Parts: sequence; structure tokens; C-alpha cells
Amino acid sequence: MKQSSQKATYPGKKQVFRTYSQGMIQADRLGLASESIEGQEISLLKLVMKQGKPLSNPDCLDTIRQRTQASVASLSEANRHLSQPTPIVVNISNPLESLRQTLSS
Repeated sequence: MKQSSQKATYPGKKQVFRTYSQGMIQADRLGLASESIEGQEISLLKLVMKQGKPLSNPDCLDTIRQRTQASVASLSEANRHLSQPTPIVVNISNPLESLRQTLSS
């Protein structure tokens, strides 16, 4: 595992789980890909390639535009500021943190 004094490196295959409240992003949780969804979370990372081959056709521009508009609309005003935006809270799952500590000892 790569070591750096400036940031933490987390091992393993990961997944990002996002929680929304009333259509707005509340927080993200970085966890292992093998972890289950908790509560109202949705998983963000999707497999798009396998063994160098795409798993489906690419989305059309209208679909990408709609997805992007919905994603931006789910950010709070504080998250959208161009100057000093408020970052989305990212929590590290217990299993991922345990794996990192096990491998770094």
C-alpha cells in the first residue's frame, strides 16, 4: 500500500454510497465494493467496461444532459459556489478503515 504523510490511501475495490434528503445530497460514504447499501443510500460507481469491452452502449447526449442537470440541482447553494465551495461530507466506512489500518501496521 502506498504511504503518504499528506493523505490517506485506501486499499481494495471501492464504492461510493450517496445519501439524499428531499432531493439534495446529504453525504457520501466511501466503502468497499462488497459492502451493502445502508438505509436510503444509492451506489454511485457502475461497471462500464469488463476485459476491455464496454458492457453497454454509451448514453446519448440528451440522457447525459438530463443526468448532469439533475446532479447539479442536487447540490446545495453552498456546494455550488465557485469561490470556496462547501465540500460534500465524505465518511469512511468502518470496514474500509479497518482494512487500511490492518495493512498499514
